[in-house]
Amino acid sequence: MIHSHNRSRISRIAAARSGPACVKARGYEKEDFLDGVVIAGASAMHAEITEGAATLSF
Repeated sequence: MIHSHNRSRISRIAAARSGPACVKARGYEKEDFLDGVVIAGASAMHAEITEGAATLSF
């Protein structure tokens, strides 16, 4: 569980993305994510990386 003060901190410093294949495999729905999390495919993520975005994957 993420406490409210950490949710605020995360939303100020990072953009969160989740790939559709992982979302589907785990049975997640959009409502399962924190506000602001975007479900986006590899091409959208690749575009951000080529513009200089750093990534953290797990």
